[in-house]
Amino acid sequence: KKLIAGKPVTIVAFGSSSTTGYGVTSPIFSYPYRLADQLRRKYPYSDITVLNRGIGGEETPQMMKRLKVAVLDAKPDMVIWQLGTNTIMRGDESAVIRTQALIEDGIDQIKALGADIVLIDPQYVPATAAPDVQEKAYKMNDLIGRVAQAKQVARFPRFSVMRNWHNDQKLP
Repeated sequence: KKLIAGKPVTIVAFGSSSTTGYGVTSPIFSYPYRLADQLRRKYPYSDITVLNRGIGGEETPQMMKRLKVAVLDAKPDMVIWQLGTNTIMRGDESAVIRTQALIEDGIDQIKALGADIVLIDPQYVPATAAPDVQEKAYKMNDLIGRVAQAKQVARFPRFSVMRNWHNDQKLP
């Protein structure tokens, strides 16, 4: 509504390496930068700020420690929160389960500001298909989906999209 009305909008991209732009040849290829560019093209008369608050390698507990400074203090209109990949790659099954309370707390704090929220679930890479990781990946995706539904926030199903690209469309 703010974009259509030409009012200033602040979006915080919060997450780990995917948010930071790990693997891109320039910061202009990170998704937060590209999002800002596309929004400015679509809404050329709006004041749009997209803040990249990604830190590579972080899991949800580390993100929650910096939630206030990295996200809440910016008074965002929207938060796009990418999470889960590092936990499924490094953590045990109990780490996946412990993540639920952290996500719920983070959502509650963000909603208290009146901001919209989009959760982005883990990325799919061939390593997530390994038997020891796959079960955790499915549990994390299910957990994020259940939390998003219960808290009535949006979810981008990145894991499913990327799995389709890899398995069905044979994209690297």
